[in-house]
Amino acid sequence: MELTGRSSKPWYEGQSLKRFSHFWTSRNTPDQLIIDQIIPNNISIFIAYLSHRIGLTANHLSVGSGIFAIGAFLSAISLPADQFSFAVMTIFVFSALSFLLDCADGQLANATNTASKFGEFLDKGVDVASFLLCFGGFFGYLYRHFAAIGDAKLADTALLIGFLFLLAHSARFFAWQSFAKSYTGLQSQTKDRLAFVILKNLGDHVVSLFSMFLSLVSPDLMFLLFGVQAAVHTGAYVRYFIRAYRISVGDRNSAR
Repeated sequence: MELTGRSSKPWYEGQSLKRFSHFWTSRNTPDQLIIDQIIPNNISIFIAYLSHRIGLTANHLSVGSGIFAIGAFLSAISLPADQFSFAVMTIFVFSALSFLLDCADGQLANATNTASKFGEFLDKGVDVASFLLCFGGFFGYLYRHFAAIGDAKLADTALLIGFLFLLAHSARFFAWQSFAKSYTGLQSQTKDRLAFVILKNLGDHVVSLFSMFLSLVSPDLMFLLFGVQAAVHTGAYVRYFIRAYRISVGDRNSAR
């Protein structure tokens, strides 16, 4: 029996539908970190593809990333301080989903050639805000938990490491991008380039998420890894500051 009232046209007609193979082959860009290419990009590409199939845009995914980050923050300030494992896992899941959507929005924009200045601004803005919400909330919960169980030392450590980590990581949004340009094309300086790649991957968001998860196993190791990341970001910022200052001095001297 023939159904009436339904179009005989396929549901996807009129859409710029691309094959999954196109998304898969374009999931990485040359400037992305090795650790991102190995872990999150191989997961987020499925989100990007499915989003395209249902008509979502890269900007939608950016907003979704921010919503999950808000979920992580709200979980951190509302979940009971004595339910440590459940609270940390909840914050971790919300934070990981936020990060995966942050990866997927760029992949979707690249695969569909829909990148824009507004989209780039939205992505960067949500990226910074989401990171502060997720990890600011996480360290806030750590302080609440350790204070509730009477461990003042770990509570103070959570505040100190959290402050330094967030401060250094916020600075890195500026420093890393500028610092990376100084290594462009230095194929001959293998040692310097290798050191830069190792340090940049060590400071990546994936490592930060792993550090968050590590709190369930060993708070001391977690604090150590967050401290190392803070030191890496601080070192990159100081290195770039010194280099920029020398260039500025050289430009003034040459202008005389």
